[in-house]
Amino acid sequence: MRVLGIDIGGAHIKTALVGSNGGVEAFSWPFELWKYPLELTNQLRRILQEIGPVDGIGATMTGELCDCYESKAIGLTAIVDALTEAGEGTMPRWWSTEGRFVGSKKAKENPLAVASGNWSAGAHWLGRNFPDDRILWMDIGSTTIDLIPIQNGIPINRGMTDPQRLLSHELIYAGVRRTPVSALMGLTGTTEYFASTDDLFGLLGQVGEFPEDFNTADGKPRTNQARMLRLARMLGGDLTTSTHEDLFDLAGRLRKVMVDRIVEGIEVISARMAGPFSRVVVSGSGEFLARQIQSNHWGDRIPCVGMAEWMGVPASTAFPAVAVAKLFEIPVC
Repeated sequence: MRVLGIDIGGAHIKTALVGSNGGVEAFSWPFELWKYPLELTNQLRRILQEIGPVDGIGATMTGELCDCYESKAIGLTAIVDALTEAGEGTMPRWWSTEGRFVGSKKAKENPLAVASGNWSAGAHWLGRNFPDDRILWMDIGSTTIDLIPIQNGIPINRGMTDPQRLLSHELIYAGVRRTPVSALMGLTGTTEYFASTDDLFGLLGQVGEFPEDFNTADGKPRTNQARMLRLARMLGGDLTTSTHEDLFDLAGRLRKVMVDRIVEGIEVISARMAGPFSRVVVSGSGEFLARQIQSNHWGDRIPCVGMAEWMGVPASTAFPAVAVAKLFEIPVC
């Protein structure tokens, strides 16, 4: 049986194909949904055609938050309809934060239970795999961070919707690629969108160079030379006014701001637990940062499970898509 998991976000569509042997083939497809909402059906159709025939589709999303939609309900309906049409007869199952799949009709009837529910799929699948542990799952992506506590196989998060999860520190709107650097600088530099977190992690040597990728703040390539100029603009200057040492120091300080914010969330969640975590699971395109935080915060006291080592880097990046594919056996309600 070939099952496709798909996570439809605002900047990427992530897929995971799970075969009868349990093996996973995962991929992230760049797609700026907020710019091209009317192209979503065609983009999904192209992806499904490239993947080939499947026996089922498990789906989740975060793209309903895009500002091209008047509301989350409108965005969810548009995304549900797009995948249903693109599937051409293969009806998708949508993961609900109630811990089950629902059909497209029920998803549209109760949109807030399905909207931005990809974290729930990942948490429930991890709970199945570590039923006797007290886990912190730390997923650091390109845009957001999830901090989800799981105990005895059950997610014990306080927030269910994005607003609730932001207040409970279980969702942090920062990531290793797309977050504007101005969000980390406060009022100590320029507040224009001159640079993103990809620039600072690239300059620190934690993200590679991609000269063919121009999806940056200034439309220039993802190279370290271009990254330095983008960061120099955050200081109100350019490469004639800022040295490499200045920019490397800035990148390090910005990284610390982001790490401190994540550690604050971890400490708030830890204080709510009945006891210490017995395991930390890390995933996402920023798994490298999650591993560093785990090592600095707990050291060898708590074991760390990395999804990249377990299933491969593409599967770690697309982990919620992996989860809805692996959970597909749960009946639709």
